Amino acid sequence: MSKRKFESGASKRKRMDHDLLIKCANDKTQKKLNFYLAKNTESSDLNLFTRPSTANFAKYWLFHPNQPKIGVPFAYKKTYFRIDGGNRKWVSYRSIDKSLFCCICLCYGDGSGPFSKGFIDWKHVYTRINEHENSKTHRLNVDAHVMKKQFSSIDSLLTYGHSSIRKKEIENRRQVLFRIIDIIKLIGKRGLSYRGKTNEAIYTLDNPSLDHGNFLEMILLVGKYDPVLKAHLDKAIKNSTKSHDSGSKQGGGHISFLSKTTVNYIIEIISEIIKSSISEEIIKAGMYSVQLDTTQDVSVIDQCSVIIRYVNGTSVKERLVGMIKCKLSKGIDFVDLVLKVFHNLNIKANNCVGNATDGAANMQGQYNGFSAKLSDVAATQIHVWCYAHVLNLVIGDITLKVLQSITLFGILNGCAVFIRESHTRMDVWTTMNSRKRVCTIGETRWWSKDASLTKIFGNFNNPESGLFVDLILTLSEIETNSSIKSEARFKASGLKAGLCKYEIILTAQMYLRIFEKTTPLSKYLQGQGINIMTAYQMVTQTLQDLRKCTREFSRTKDAADKFVQHTNKIFQKMKNNVIEIANSLPQSRKKKKTKQFHDYEADDDPITDPLHSYEVNVYNQVLDTVIESISSRFEKHGQLCADFACLDPNNFKPDVTLPKNALIDGVEVDKDTSEDNVFRVSSLSDSGSSTLFSVSIKPKDMFLVN
Repeated sequence: MSKRKFESGASKRKRMDHDLLIKCANDKTQKKLNFYLAKNTESSDLNLFTRPSTANFAKYWLFHPNQPKIGVPFAYKKTYFRIDGGNRKWVSYRSIDKSLFCCICLCYGDGSGPFSKGFIDWKHVYTRINEHENSKTHRLNVDAHVMKKQFSSIDSLLTYGHSSIRKKEIENRRQVLFRIIDIIKLIGKRGLSYRGKTNEAIYTLDNPSLDHGNFLEMILLVGKYDPVLKAHLDKAIKNSTKSHDSGSKQGGGHISFLSKTTVNYIIEIISEIIKSSISEEIIKAGMYSVQLDTTQDVSVIDQCSVIIRYVNGTSVKERLVGMIKCKLSKGIDFVDLVLKVFHNLNIKANNCVGNATDGAANMQGQYNGFSAKLSDVAATQIHVWCYAHVLNLVIGDITLKVLQSITLFGILNGCAVFIRESHTRMDVWTTMNSRKRVCTIGETRWWSKDASLTKIFGNFNNPESGLFVDLILTLSEIETNSSIKSEARFKASGLKAGLCKYEIILTAQMYLRIFEKTTPLSKYLQGQGINIMTAYQMVTQTLQDLRKCTREFSRTKDAADKFVQHTNKIFQKMKNNVIEIANSLPQSRKKKKTKQFHDYEADDDPITDPLHSYEVNVYNQVLDTVIESISSRFEKHGQLCADFACLDPNNFKPDVTLPKNALIDGVEVDKDTSEDNVFRVSSLSDSGSSTLFSVSIKPKDMFLVN
């Protein structure tokens, strides 16, 4: 075969394209160039894989990136292209020694990286490529390359292929994150759960019949009307479905921002921001008080809630700053727990001026309790028992004091549980009364006893509003219905017989009278923005009202008789009715006691009147117990409340009379001899005069707090 004498058309066109590229590279007015560069089949020019000189710069970028697809020891699609389809134009392959280079870092870097020396670790090649692409050094070199090309004749090879796409992706993901964060904040604000039990995988989001939990359902709802989130969801679902179909269990490494890990990260960040804001307010306030209590969650883990109370401007703030798992329950353990919370908030422990807890022994202990141990760190802090909790304990004591009260509330709770545990019995109840439901009694909330008692028996000396008649008729219907199980009929008969006793009616009226005095106080103590002086005055007034009731058993008996007459009158109007409420206590049998010493032992004089016996052994005992409990638990804070009255702005008026015992202990009063007749009050500590506060008092004028 003879050698060609003339240049072929293909070779001529190749040579002309190469000359055109060289001419464009040297043209300073050239802004953009779309070209292809036919590489030599076996390029052995090692100078093209070293840092180019100024003279060799154009030739360097005409050669790079060198990305052959045949005869390479890797998957060229995973190497040359990113997951989103963008071309990695910084990857260049040298076939002589089978190594990968970053042509950008090779040109602008210091030559220290593995992709500047030639990468040959094919075992982890794809991981290392991603790491290098996301490294700070690579991004800086890309920026340097783009900046240089803005003033050069050849349009940047990477402005379109790398930098622009990357910036667009970053901005798009930021917009997606903004929407996700807003949805997380909304769920937290409404107090809803974030996750569901199942169907949280991204590939299941295209099935609208599944329940994906509150967070993902809100994401899908917003995505219907938001194009940015819609595009992100479509892409995430597509990638997740592809990975799931291929058998991958790790999600394929796709970024979706919809996983529980991302949600937890965002919640933790929001928590830190909130805590930082609270910390700044507490530091600015200068002093604060702490409240804590423990309870078990549904997983039977004891958790302690820590609340800090402080003044921000002119308003009082209460902030929950921690829900911490409790492993130990001693007083010193709770002090360590609280001090860790203070440390995390960057607030000083000696600025704590008070604490409020429940009445447990580990909190109230005089020597080893929480309050005593906290005083070692914050010497000026004062312990105040939660008033609402104190009242809860008081009422709890009196409802468990005597057998008659235990029987009363046991029957009421038994009736509620008995009716509600069967739909057949509930149908009988709704037939009698379709508008109201019987309520059970909680073990730790005494107001539920008041609610249950009032619903059945009405108010004190006012039986018209009660459901007693409906309850008796319901139990009677269940008792006589042969289609109901015998066990249920027997239990209904026992509950009805218990309610029809005069002793139960009398006990119910006694507690209705007590609750009539204590319920308004309880509601005020559990409200928001209560005034400590007003609360103490209400406690004092409640105590006085209860003392008036102490020896007024006759009023309670009259109320019970009125209730019996009202109820029996209703039953008498009914046809074929045999129900009747007892109107007196049964006569108890007198017990005879054999004397051991006939000459020295006196004759017994027992109480034979059952009504008088009830008054002495039940009524007086319950009233005396509630009065003694309130007095012993509340009155020790009387001096503290009186002192606080001097600092209440509502009392800075000339017509307001302060308590007589205000500021009589631990203070020093100096009378000014000036014409204004001003008294200055300074608090005293164990070491002498302190600067905790000072008050200037002018007669017939307002108080000035300095």
